[in-house]
Amino acid sequence: MERVCPHSKRSLERWVALYKKGGEESLIPHSTRPKSEPGGTPIHIKEHIIRIRKKTRLCARKLAWRLRREDQGKFYEQNIFSSFEDLQKKMRRWNMYYNDLEHCGLGGKTPNEFLREYRLTHPPNVCS
Repeated sequence: MERVCPHSKRSLERWVALYKKGGEESLIPHSTRPKSEPGGTPIHIKEHIIRIRKKTRLCARKLAWRLRREDQGKFYEQNIFSSFEDLQKKMRRWNMYYNDLEHCGLGGKTPNEFLREYRLTHPPNVCS
C-alpha cells in the first residue's frame, strides 16, 4: 500500500468514509481549530497575572506554587467571592494577616518586622 500511496491506511479509510457521507465537498480541508474557548482564562485575568509576574519577578511556576501552597488551603478554600472586587478586598485583608504571622524562615519574625529591620540596615540609595 505504501508504494502506491504515501498516506496512511487510517487516512485513506477516513477519506473514503467522508466521501461516502458527503461527496467531494466533504474532502475539502477545514480548520480543526475550536471556534471558541469556553473554558479559557479571561483576558483580564491573564493581564492581571502578567502584572503580578512583572511586579514580583517570579516565573509562572514559582508564582503558581506560592499561590497554591499557602493560599489554597488557608484562603481560597475558606472563602466565597461574589465578584472580582470582593476577591481583591478579601485578598488585601488576607495579605495583611499573613504578613503579621511569624515565619520560621525569617527567624521567627513576621514579614513586616523583617522588612522594617531590613530597611533600617539597608537604606535605599540616597545621594550623599
